[in-house]
Amino acid sequence: PPQRRARLFLAGGSRCAVCSRKLGPSDDWDLDHALALECGGTDDDSNLAPICEVCHEANRAWCSGHGDNNHEPGS
Repeated sequence: PPQRRARLFLAGGSRCAVCSRKLGPSDDWDLDHALALECGGTDDDSNLAPICEVCHEANRAWCSGHGDNNHEPGS
């Protein structure tokens, strides 16, 4: 829901959880699971954080080659 998305965006300091870039109104961003659902993560607020589209794409590409979503790209 939009209210939850906005609440989590503000709780994350309006910053990308990976690169810490300040996100503005025109930036593309999404909510990302800190611990992937496939690895036992949940959809709880505590497991979700805003992530910019650039980091999200890099994270998805990295995860597709490693089979999980538990690590930041390059780690």
